[in-house]
This record gives sequence, structure tokens and C-alpha cells, in this order.
Amino acid sequence: MIYEPNIDVKRDRGPYCGPTAIALLTGEPISRIEQMIRRKRRGGYRDSSGRKMPIKGTYPWEVIYVLARLGCRVELPKKGVRGETLNNVVNEHLPSTGVYLIEVTGHFMVASGGMIADTTHKTPIPISTYRRKSRRVQQVWKVTAKPKAVQPEA
Repeated sequence: MIYEPNIDVKRDRGPYCGPTAIALLTGEPISRIEQMIRRKRRGGYRDSSGRKMPIKGTYPWEVIYVLARLGCRVELPKKGVRGETLNNVVNEHLPSTGVYLIEVTGHFMVASGGMIADTTHKTPIPISTYRRKSRRVQQVWKVTAKPKAVQPEA
């Protein structure tokens, strides 16, 4: 299942692709995800005046680490997709069931059942309507997330 991201950070530009992909896969708030990445980077990731800097330029191992810490199972579904176009991978290589984290050159996105979501499309859209479907895929991971606990209404 692809969740709608909980964007609870205030800045001119929205969150970057790594934290957004994690939020799409888990439903966790962006602020919590960025805090987990900051903790892993060990420097606090702050500017010279002490303010928290936005998390951008995440590495695949950082994204996988945070997903694992949030209770997700991350596995490589199959090899042989590196260098293929995003359209080809989503339509021909990925099964219609399951949720996948996809790394294209310099960007993370999420795919499931022929639909794609990322920083520009917070709700999933069909791959056929995605503008940049010729992007080259670097890696694909199958992500099995634990069900998100439903909060009782007050």
C-alpha cells in the first residue's frame, strides 16, 4: 500500500525524495524520518547557526536503514533492471502486487500495481501519465511494511 505522505515540515520547498519515499512506504511523518536520518549521520545535520537543515541527497543505504528501523522488510526482487527505463521496469518487470522502492538516477520513487508516486505526485498516478518515464533505473527493492496502527478517534 502506498500511503499519503504526512508532510509536517515547514519550508519553502517541500521534502526531498528520500524522506518522501519513506513516508509513502510507511505513512510516518516527514519530521520523524528526517530525525532518524540525522541521527544516523551523527552530525545532527545542522547549519552554522544551529538550525536543522533539510535532508537531501540521501544514499540508498540510509533509506533502507530507516525503513528497517520502521519495521519494513526490504529485499531485492530480481536483478537485471539496472539501466532499463522506468516505464519498462514498472510495466514488465514488477508484479502487479507488492510495493517497490525504485532508485532512478538521482531520485527515489515508489511503485505499486502500475502506479507511481514521488515528490511531485504525492498520490499515485498511472505510469502511462508520468512525464519522465524514460528515466534510467538504478535499483529496485520490494518493501513489505508492517500495517500502520489506526489511531482511535477522540
